[in-house]
Amino acid sequence: MHCIYINKITRPINKMGVGYLYVSVICLITQYSLVEGLCSIEEMISGCTYSVRCKLHSGSINNPNCHSDPYVKFIIQNTTSERLTSAFFGSTNFDSRVRDMKAVNNSWRHIEPNAFRYYTKTLYLDLSYNEIHIIEGHVFKDYVNLYTLNLSHNVIEDINSDNMFMGDTKDPELLSLDLSFNRIATLNADTFIRMLKLEYLYLHDNLISVMSEHSFNGLKSLKSLYLQYNSLQSLNLTLLDASSISYLDISYNAFTKISGYELNRLTFLKTVNISHSDIEIVEGNCFNQAFSLENIDLSYNKITSSIENFMFFNNKDLKQLNFYNNSISNIHDKAFAHNKLEYLNLENNNISGSITVTQLQNDKFSNRKATIMAKNKIEIVKDVSNEWELELILNHNKNILICAEIYSSCFGPCTALDRTLAIIKLQWTDGEILMLRVLIDEISIFERFKNQSEPLFLFIKNKKITRIFRGMDSIRLLEVARQELDHFHKHQDGLDLDRPTYDLDQRTPEEELWLQERNTEDARVVAFKQAVRAKRQAERKRYRASLMAPHLKMLNFVLFWPHAKHAHPELYERWDTHNIIMVGREDIQLTKEVAEDILYDGEAELLNEASIHALTSSPALAICFRILDEDEDFAGLVRSILYDAPAVEDRKSMSDQKLQKSAFDRYKSFSPTREEVLRQRREENIKKKEEQIEQRARRLSEMRRMARIAKEEALLLKKQEKEERKMQLLKTGDLDALHKLQDESDDEEVDIDIPNEPELEEESTEILDEEEDESEYFPPPGLLVPAFYAPRSEVAKANGLAILFPKLVQERVTPPPEVLPPHVLVMLQASKRHRAVDALAGRRSDVIHMGIFCGTTPYEAKHIAFTVKQFDSMNLVVKSDMHIAFMLSAVKDVPVLQLMDLFPEYVSRDTESGEDECAAMFPVGYAEGYPWNEDFTDRDTQKNTTLSA
Repeated sequence: MHCIYINKITRPINKMGVGYLYVSVICLITQYSLVEGLCSIEEMISGCTYSVRCKLHSGSINNPNCHSDPYVKFIIQNTTSERLTSAFFGSTNFDSRVRDMKAVNNSWRHIEPNAFRYYTKTLYLDLSYNEIHIIEGHVFKDYVNLYTLNLSHNVIEDINSDNMFMGDTKDPELLSLDLSFNRIATLNADTFIRMLKLEYLYLHDNLISVMSEHSFNGLKSLKSLYLQYNSLQSLNLTLLDASSISYLDISYNAFTKISGYELNRLTFLKTVNISHSDIEIVEGNCFNQAFSLENIDLSYNKITSSIENFMFFNNKDLKQLNFYNNSISNIHDKAFAHNKLEYLNLENNNISGSITVTQLQNDKFSNRKATIMAKNKIEIVKDVSNEWELELILNHNKNILICAEIYSSCFGPCTALDRTLAIIKLQWTDGEILMLRVLIDEISIFERFKNQSEPLFLFIKNKKITRIFRGMDSIRLLEVARQELDHFHKHQDGLDLDRPTYDLDQRTPEEELWLQERNTEDARVVAFKQAVRAKRQAERKRYRASLMAPHLKMLNFVLFWPHAKHAHPELYERWDTHNIIMVGREDIQLTKEVAEDILYDGEAELLNEASIHALTSSPALAICFRILDEDEDFAGLVRSILYDAPAVEDRKSMSDQKLQKSAFDRYKSFSPTREEVLRQRREENIKKKEEQIEQRARRLSEMRRMARIAKEEALLLKKQEKEERKMQLLKTGDLDALHKLQDESDDEEVDIDIPNEPELEEESTEILDEEEDESEYFPPPGLLVPAFYAPRSEVAKANGLAILFPKLVQERVTPPPEVLPPHVLVMLQASKRHRAVDALAGRRSDVIHMGIFCGTTPYEAKHIAFTVKQFDSMNLVVKSDMHIAFMLSAVKDVPVLQLMDLFPEYVSRDTESGEDECAAMFPVGYAEGYPWNEDFTDRDTQKNTTLSA
């Protein structure tokens, strides 16, 4: 079954319930589905009535035979031609049959004249959601038969008599014009001069602040005018040219005064909405010529002027009047005596006394079930915003109970408990309790409560805190308030209550308990986030290693613990027998984190405290091996060499063979107890001391020997000198001197000291015993401490090689980064996909991932395509919930800022939330094997081709 919807007049139902919607639906059973190029026939009812849908560009179809008046609905979406010309629709062959044209979610920023010249018989034209910025003159001049024109949800800034010109040959039939949700700031004179039959004009949700006196000139048939959500400050004489209006909505503007000449000539006006502005004065003659008025809404303003008895004198059909939330203080007698009011709202004003039907002096009220709402403003809570105000209130209210809500400006007060506070204030007490709402941003005594979102109430008596309530449980708050009032009454009656009180800046036991609970909860949240992040990082580590593993089959490594470096040369001969050669060696000081990273995917017993402590105590030895046989399982072979025991020799009996051990079992050890470590340390210290004493004794013995030799040589030298002197005297013949020299005794005194044994003892005592450090860490005893480690899988091998021998790895493969930079998620409407890619073309290195998804939030999004090119090839209809998502590096803010001009629909709050959101949309292994950056490379190719040309 196929249905075609033919909209006769379509517009939103307004807030007052006024408005009409005509839709006819025709459904027939058909089996037609004709496709040619980018356009296809859908919902075919007959040869004259069907729909044509075109994607990306207009095109032709196989037109069925039609022998009566045609009614074709033409739908075109997701086109990217920013400048729309008449040539865009040149290839269509069904133009004259089109009566309903729906062109939405395109990128037509600029529309040239005659762009729609082939579709002049169109009755309904929808151009919403197209990012239209400029409409040139006479674009719609030939549309004399058009009933509705929808230009809403674009970025139009200027409308005038040229680009709104219609009906070149005769007056246009246009009934409805929608220009809402644009950026129009000014309404020029004669903009709608040719639209004599226009009945509905939608200008709401724009930026209109200026309207010419003749902005609505020519609108002789206008019935409804929507101008809400603009920036108007006055109407002046603008509406004189649209005196036929029966419905007027000018709410949510910036009016401060409504003058009599602005509205009083709208004689057909039935409903007017002027709510939610800043109106202070409403002149008494505003409505005296609006004889048909039935509904007036002036709520949510600042009206202070009186309601005079002649203000509504001529409005005999007035049924509903809303003055809710103003500052009216005076109502003249018989102000509503001439109306047919069924609903009157004067609630939240400054009217003194009560108001009843009788007091209004209005017979119409008494004869009907009229609704009168006239409760005045009563101050329940007093606002305090600084320390001076708080101090003043506390000093002047020492004898009453104070209930103060504490809040920060970043979160605001708790409005959910306003009704509860009103019950306490109005029903339970008679001025005995003062309700405060304290903004603590600038109050130092409440510094400890700042930046907390949870509602907090302090009960204060005589500048002392008696009780604290935290949370939004209204029943519990009522219970606490009743208890505090009971204590207050007992104290007033003279009963001495032994209750602890606390200074305003003093933390109470309840606060201490809350703080402890909060810290515990925060720690739990942090631990959970860290666990999630660690799990995510482990997945990425495994994925990264699995990508590198095929390129590193010929390499492997063995890591030797510091105490077992001697095992490397002792095992060297085992490598030669298997054609394994050493290609790298590193002495590396490991940290606990790096050590655990290298041992990734290793045996669990290797990660015990004793093993890691021994591995990080001093530099370890890492050896990189290369196997010459390409067909070998290198990881399994190395494990077999080191971890398997040698095979039993068949030629010898079991009794003749020694018990075989693997190299791992031969070199492994177990962590000793603290006593064993200290005993071994003392033994080593004693041995060291003995060795030092022995070394000192040998050195002293050698020194004494050398000293004796030196002394003997010195004495011998003296004797030689004496003999030489004798020979000299003998040669000179000085016999007396010779005899005298011979009579002298030999001098055996030499200035050479020989060390004694006591000096050795004194020096040896300088070797002191090391004191035991009670805070020293000792691993638990009995834990395995291996001598070496070899990875047991290709993934673990690739991971360890990348850490220990990065240069060797980079010669064979460029590993992807294990840790991603800080990043955020940015999501835009899929209709902006081409412009988004163009904006990031110069920052492609900051784009970590991208894709097109269906969904409005990161956690519910479903993947559609990896790239814009892939998405375009699918020929899908772009829907409002389709988005292009980018995972962008946040190291620099430039890439994110470049997308801000495209008004993204979602941007991560910070990098922490961005990491979680990106992980939800771009899991580990996303786009594996797909050239996800093809959008950028295609643009480079196009650019180079253009430059070459």
